[in-house]
Amino acid sequence: MEENEKRIGLGSTRIYGYIYNEEGRSPAIQLELDTKQLASFLLRTKTAHKVTFRNHLDGLELSTLPDSNGLIDYCADQDFLGKLQPLLLLMQHGELELEDVIIYSWGVPKETLEYVGGETGMRNWINDMFNVNL
Repeated sequence: MEENEKRIGLGSTRIYGYIYNEEGRSPAIQLELDTKQLASFLLRTKTAHKVTFRNHLDGLELSTLPDSNGLIDYCADQDFLGKLQPLLLLMQHGELELEDVIIYSWGVPKETLEYVGGETGMRNWINDMFNVNL
């Protein structure tokens, strides 16, 4: 296996987050592949049933246990996990502020985004449907 195949995201700078409830999952939410952004996303979505991150080839990169308050059960890249975990702990203890999660794409057609009221409407819909606070 080549070195870049072991890294989270397969060398891409973006990753796709999925938020689950008992009935299904959110559209693919495109995020920056950054430890602070992912830690903030995980903590803002910890009340969801489950969260996963997938790469651009739909390979699983990270997932949380169902109904576990965001406990990570799988991460493809242990070095990345080693950088993510300390940030999660600092944020959980209030020693590091959660970042605003920057969404590059909501994974829906432009028409759908306009129908729900743009970025704000989509964020509100995700928050309501999946019991989170993006």
